[in-house]
Amino acid sequence: MRTSTASLLAVGLCGGLAVHLVAAPAAADDGKEDLRQDQPGLEAVGAPDSWERNRGSGATVAVLDTGVDGSHPDLKDQVTSSDDVTGQDLEPGDDGYGEHGTGLAGIIAASGHGREHTGGVMGVAPEAEILSVRVAADEDLGAGDSIADDALQRGIDHAVEEGAVVITLPADAGSGDGEREAVERAVRSGVLVVAPGESALAGHENVLGVGAVDDDLRPTGDNGDGVALRAPGNDVPTLAPDNAYARLNGGAPAAAFVAGAAALIRAENPQLLPGQVTDALVNSAQPAADSGDTGVLHVPDATAAAAETAEDIPLYDESLVQEDDEPLVPMWAWWAGGALLLVLLVLFAFRLVRARRDPYGIRSAEAGTENTAAGTAPENTDTGRAGRRKRGRRRSRRAARE
Repeated sequence: MRTSTASLLAVGLCGGLAVHLVAAPAAADDGKEDLRQDQPGLEAVGAPDSWERNRGSGATVAVLDTGVDGSHPDLKDQVTSSDDVTGQDLEPGDDGYGEHGTGLAGIIAASGHGREHTGGVMGVAPEAEILSVRVAADEDLGAGDSIADDALQRGIDHAVEEGAVVITLPADAGSGDGEREAVERAVRSGVLVVAPGESALAGHENVLGVGAVDDDLRPTGDNGDGVALRAPGNDVPTLAPDNAYARLNGGAPAAAFVAGAAALIRAENPQLLPGQVTDALVNSAQPAADSGDTGVLHVPDATAAAAETAEDIPLYDESLVQEDDEPLVPMWAWWAGGALLLVLLVLFAFRLVRARRDPYGIRSAEAGTENTAAGTAPENTDTGRAGRRKRGRRRSRRAARE
């Protein structure tokens, strides 16, 4: 990181002129070395120390919020945008799309820009994928009303269908039966669900509630009773639409830090269940200042704890593995199937022959009955033959006398 007077002055001016958005857009990759923004929260949780282990490649985090602007250079080729389920039918680039959601995505997975990613900001899992699911409008957040139940339910179900391994919920998520059932479906599908501590769903047994701390790891704000873990949530530098930058506060950015850490764990250990990922994150937490009840996220310890748990859990069931040169159906199964087919054919032929015979004279009796009904008596073939023999003998005796 450069520390030239001009660069430091530029950063100071940006911080002084903007409380929420940084005025200068992100620079394109023009070959110049750009100053990466100072990110004390990222350093506090130790995220850069875990990148030698992995950077989240292969893991998808669904951000259920106001949408994510995937055109930001710090999120290049990492964002998949889903349909707007709020009913507004907005798309990335439209006015009112994605200010808050883009900020959360930046904390989770931003990868900087410029030569060797020296500009912009970095997320906890800079190679993770982001699934953008717009379930709320920016103006709805903090307005006191819960996000529409059906929008949140559809958003959760869609994230599961699209293969997300981690879902972040908005702070204004409701906690009705529909939302809870959607969360339970997600967890049964192996998805870890993370929510800000102020969210009504943070207290759900299947949701990891996250509270905020400042840069000195002191808890901030009223994060509710459902907080099981804390992470930085004070003036966190991140992204905004239109290639800009923002600073976020509260439980939402804290939950984004945890979602990024969970992405690192799931990328390395996809066989772990959501509860096992939660245990690794919570049990490895570092102590928070002025608070002994809830620890603060520490990414290297969390990933190490998860890897230790995963040692005894195979990625797959070895008994189901198919060798390359082994036929899909064993030979004994073919022989058994052929023998069974032969037996069935013999039985069928035997029954067919028996069906054509008339061992009890049933069909003959029926024919006789029909002839009698028609006025003709059935011919007694035995009597007819005996009469012909008698007549033949009489003719022979007469011929001899003559």
